[in-house]
Amino acid sequence: MRVPLAHRSPTEMTSAFVHALWEGDGLDWLVGATAEDFIWIALAEEESCLDRAQAQEVYLARRDSFRGFKIVEECFEETVPSGPLRVVAGKIELEDDYQDEAPCMHTEYVTAVLHWEEDCREFVHLHTSISKPLRK
Repeated sequence: MRVPLAHRSPTEMTSAFVHALWEGDGLDWLVGATAEDFIWIALAEEESCLDRAQAQEVYLARRDSFRGFKIVEECFEETVPSGPLRVVAGKIELEDDYQDEAPCMHTEYVTAVLHWEEDCREFVHLHTSISKPLRK
């Protein structure tokens, strides 16, 4: 499955990708919107994926641990707005939804590099880093 190229901007595509990762349907995105040599560096997990296949494997192993979080705020900005490689940086604010504890807030910082041309829109690099939780 290829993710549709209907996204109007790299910022919009990055936001949709991050939502998909946290909301549990990120596998379709990892298959359909990433370059074959996609690199994903996730500092919270101290893990690096050096291609699309590794990213899929890691995501499948960890997908259930993403459940119970909801994105409550986001802010993304395109920092390299022209040319075939685009860079988007920003952050999302996450709230955990565990029933037996007071909610915690987490901040995930995101940097994405996208190959952005009319016939090819895909992620080539994603760097994520999540903060230590803060109690509400």
